[in-house]
Amino acid sequence: FLSNTIKKDGNPLSSSTIDSYYKKLTILCKELVQQGILKKNPAIGVKLPKVTHKRKEILSKEEIKVLIETDCRLNTLKDFFIFSCFTGIDNATCKKLYWRDYVVEDGVHKIKLTRTKTGKIYGFPISQNASDWLNKIGRRSDDDKIFTGLSYGGHQNNILLFWMKDAGINKHITPHCGRHTFAYHSYKTHKDLATIMNIMGHSGITTTQRYLRSVFNDYGDNFDSITQYESINTMNIL
Repeated sequence: FLSNTIKKDGNPLSSSTIDSYYKKLTILCKELVQQGILKKNPAIGVKLPKVTHKRKEILSKEEIKVLIETDCRLNTLKDFFIFSCFTGIDNATCKKLYWRDYVVEDGVHKIKLTRTKTGKIYGFPISQNASDWLNKIGRRSDDDKIFTGLSYGGHQNNILLFWMKDAGINKHITPHCGRHTFAYHSYKTHKDLATIMNIMGHSGITTTQRYLRSVFNDYGDNFDSITQYESINTMNIL
């Protein structure tokens, strides 16, 4: 069923989506067996298609500069995506970020939050560019969300693609590409997998290695770092 399912855009589900959905079904069936509703877990023993990892697009520092200077049809989407490029914070987590989660301790700007997938509370310093970007957005009440109206779905994904087109960027960019962009350039600068693992909220170093490997296999080792910018207070980051 999953292999033959067609999305609204006319494309089939990706192998990674099929794998993720089916694993959830397996967990559900296991619970039904434990409750005595099913005698046997029918999801066990099914051979899943091999997961094929698609090319992971990233943005260069020149492309990010162009995006900052290009209007987006949804300001919240632009605010989130640039922030994700600077911090590696994903869409699901950014949707739940409140201004109280942005703190300054001993002069260090930090984001303190609960990781969506693990439920763990953690915090990490953010770069000058990230804090400048938040200041550009304009702080509101502690109980207000930073990215008001941010969602995840086909409509906002299409707006993101229109924004890329308006900026002259010929890449298939999704909201998650901001996270990949951050990880790639951070590793290029610091070569510190453990730190990137913690920032990205990965459960182990293997996930981080796999996360980066797919990007480096595609792009090689030729991009300049984007982690060290001058102030972007006036939108002039280079």
